Amino acid sequence: MPVKYDPNLPTYFNNQIKFLNEYLTGIDKQDLNKTTMYEKQEIKWFSYDDMKKNRHKFRNFYREIIDKLLDERDKRVKKERNKTKKHKKGEKQKQRKTKTKKH
Repeated sequence: MPVKYDPNLPTYFNNQIKFLNEYLTGIDKQDLNKTTMYEKQEIKWFSYDDMKKNRHKFRNFYREIIDKLLDERDKRVKKERNKTKKHKKGEKQKQRKTKTKKH
């Protein structure tokens, strides 16, 4: 299920887990631990750089996804750099043509 970025999402989730751990006891807590909904104890947002640095901390099956995300990001960055270089080069050529026409 896609989730819109919300910088506070980890805070909401982590507070909820903290609350449940503090106030649930015995059987309720055991039942909760059996559900996949609360298999995580903490979540947080990662930047691309954080993912790269912390790749070894992710489960093996997530590493392939992380690698794909990082590869796609690198391709986009490289493409944007090339666009910027071409744009700057085109601007310089326009300036040269304008200067030669004035003389």
